Amino acid sequence: MVSFSLMQMVMFLRKMLLHLFFAPFAARKKNNAKEFFNTGLNLNNTLTITAGSEGAYAGLSINRQDREFIVADDKLKKTSVMFNGGFKLGNLSLDGTVTYINRSVSTTTPDLYSNLLQSAAEVPITSFKDSPHPYGWTMFYQNPYWTINNVRNNSKIDILNGTISLGYKINDHISLVNTGTAQVTSTDILNYNNGYSASNARPLVATIDEEGALGGITSTLSQSNAVTRYYYNDLMANFNYDFTKDINFKLTLGYNVQQTDSKTTSVGGTGIKIPGIYQYWNLSNLTIPYNLNNKRFIDNRFAFFANMDLSYKDYLFVNGTARYENSSKLLHADKNAKSDADYFYYSGGVSFMPLKAFNVESDIISRLVVKASHTRVGNDPVTIFGIEDTVVLGTGYPFSSSSPLSFVNNQTPTDTNIRPEKVTSNDVSIGLGFLKNRITLDASFYIQTTKDLITNQTTSSASGLRYTPVNVGDIRNKGMEVTLGATPVKTSDFTWDLNLAWVINRTKVIELANGQDEVNLSTGGNAGIFAVKGEEFPMLKATAYMRDEQGRIIINPDNGNPYITNNYKNFGRVTPNYTLAFNTNFKYKNFGLYAVLEYRNGGKIYSGAMQGLAFSGNLEQSAEFDRTQGGYIIPNSVYMNSAGQYVENTSIKSGGNTYQGLPDYYGSVYSRIGENFIMSGTAFRVRELGVSYALSSDSARSIGLTGLSFSVYARNPFFKFAKENRGYADPEASFTTGNISGISNANQYPSTRTVGFTTTINF
Repeated sequence: MVSFSLMQMVMFLRKMLLHLFFAPFAARKKNNAKEFFNTGLNLNNTLTITAGSEGAYAGLSINRQDREFIVADDKLKKTSVMFNGGFKLGNLSLDGTVTYINRSVSTTTPDLYSNLLQSAAEVPITSFKDSPHPYGWTMFYQNPYWTINNVRNNSKIDILNGTISLGYKINDHISLVNTGTAQVTSTDILNYNNGYSASNARPLVATIDEEGALGGITSTLSQSNAVTRYYYNDLMANFNYDFTKDINFKLTLGYNVQQTDSKTTSVGGTGIKIPGIYQYWNLSNLTIPYNLNNKRFIDNRFAFFANMDLSYKDYLFVNGTARYENSSKLLHADKNAKSDADYFYYSGGVSFMPLKAFNVESDIISRLVVKASHTRVGNDPVTIFGIEDTVVLGTGYPFSSSSPLSFVNNQTPTDTNIRPEKVTSNDVSIGLGFLKNRITLDASFYIQTTKDLITNQTTSSASGLRYTPVNVGDIRNKGMEVTLGATPVKTSDFTWDLNLAWVINRTKVIELANGQDEVNLSTGGNAGIFAVKGEEFPMLKATAYMRDEQGRIIINPDNGNPYITNNYKNFGRVTPNYTLAFNTNFKYKNFGLYAVLEYRNGGKIYSGAMQGLAFSGNLEQSAEFDRTQGGYIIPNSVYMNSAGQYVENTSIKSGGNTYQGLPDYYGSVYSRIGENFIMSGTAFRVRELGVSYALSSDSARSIGLTGLSFSVYARNPFFKFAKENRGYADPEASFTTGNISGISNANQYPSTRTVGFTTTINF
């Protein structure tokens, strides 16, 4: 006789009910996550009024933009008003512009995208739209609709900008101009998370033992107000002389001064007492103000500059510029310390038109232009007080709100001896036109060297530092661009133009600071962007499978798991081998049609979204075998036998012999190998298509207008990535700006398509 305990009976009945009331797995659609997103809407209306007479003019422009993003309730509202005017009175001229912009944005956190990607293919995501619970179909990832309703980032920005230009003409050759700009920017930010109390929720989500299965979410609130004042002024003296009837000389000498004054006040904390009231007095636990952004700073800079233009007849032109810049960001507070606060840069260029110079008239060659330039530009992308030896208030354990104030070393210190980075460029270009410019050919070649490149260098966590902005080294950039243009058809009613451009660019690291061989420019994770001495830049490195001398993957014979390299492996540069761009325009009477296409070849990218999908078994790679039988034998894998030799693996599975072992394998082994999520950056896309129609002047006047036109356009309507990139990452996307391109994370929304309609009415 077989006896069952009460618990065994409950479990048996539970399994029977599951089989009775739940259907077998079946995907709802090819892409059920796509059901979650809305079709965005962008409404943009502009009214422009202009008036003028001899010696005076005025204009008013009003713009309103209302935009709904692809995530529900994510919106932008923007209103801008611009008034400009000016007049001339004798030798005196006055021009001015006043602009006011009001911009408000409300969005949820993009973290919901990584949660959305973890949904199984049979889950009806939109059915959870009205659920009051943060967890819908899984206890591990939040319901994105709950996130939309309860996690909000709101910002309001007001910008008032005024520019006045006062000019005085001393004589026919000399004039003075002073242009001043003042801008005040006010920013108000309110971010909150309403939180979730799992123990008080009804119905209670519990385990079979009636214990709470879900964890609570702490409610949070943060507010900040910032005011930034920016002042800019140019004082210029302009000289214009004809040395002879063929030689013209123009010179501008100027002085520039800039100042940025900013202050930020922030409050925040956890534990919202009364739901829906987002005030700091409604918080149970206030964050100590010194742990928030409450900064004040002033940034000053001044410069002297000059610009010279020299022309001979209408075929030889020479230009030269020079600028001396001084930045307070590079000036040490300690006057005994060495400062590199000033830097000098310049440029020179020449343009020559041989056909005009030698009076060549040809039906074959209609245009010939040769240009050359040498340019040096300085830059100082460092933060205010960055070079100072500062400390910051300690946070976290062992520091607390009840203990005295304590200071610790700055975790992101800028190198105190940092120097301005300088970019030197040499360019040569040639332009040709044939058959009255029905066919054109333009080619440019350049070499660009960046000395003392400033970027963030990651450091070992043992140092107590996160990253350090430093002069990482010198890089050299070489490239060329060739553009072929043609007008195959040109009649009085019909015109067809087309252009094809080929661009290639290579950047190489020449030298790194302090004799280093490589510098990591990104922090942590399975992949990073590196600058490697003697190699192309930027370089993508990642963790990889450990392989033998024949390139076979080495596994652990005890569990089938592949060994992972201790160091990052080089997978190549992130920039493309080359880029092809094609655009064409058709015009028939009052109709127009245009298209812009682009193809980029090669380069490597890393997808954080793909890495996130590994855990949930949503990758194509995890469905290439019978998962009910456990894992799989890694192709071209080997293991080391007792004799110390690598032998072919024909029987040992990675991921175990049962289904239960697969989640752990994909979540903790496969997902740690960055090599699995690196793919080609090759992409083809139609950037824009458009059709337009404009009424003729006579037709417009017949209805009381001076002009009326319509256009329909589509941006990014079609794109195709490399075969292995099944929409995991757009090759042009990156989780940050600057030099760290080629890495995208799981919180970046997918690429979108835009279809628009424009109407222009002129009175």
